[in-house]
Amino acid sequence: AVLLRWQEPGYPYPADWGPAWKCEPCDAFIRCCQGTTRPLGTLADADTRHWRSLAHRALDPLWQGGGRSRSVVYPELAAALRLSERQAHIGLMGPTECQAVIAWASSAQRPAR
Repeated sequence: AVLLRWQEPGYPYPADWGPAWKCEPCDAFIRCCQGTTRPLGTLADADTRHWRSLAHRALDPLWQGGGRSRSVVYPELAAALRLSERQAHIGLMGPTECQAVIAWASSAQRPAR
């Protein structure tokens, strides 16, 4: 993988989102933590990026105006998926784990009876 910066050929994001690591042969990439060259997660190919995006769309509403904080939702997710809190990060997940996030988030949004 190579480190790319905004406006360099092959930079995978539409705007300056900071440096990104990209694997040219497999078209996998990942953004870096703000102000660093440390990746936010693991390299993701198109399929993985698709599932990560869907997982964020399902999970983020739980803590973005959902009455719960992110610091509450992610430990709940970790417990439900039997992951450590460190592992309960969508940027580290593959398609199968993302599908589990989506299923959990959907059930967590339904009111208890």
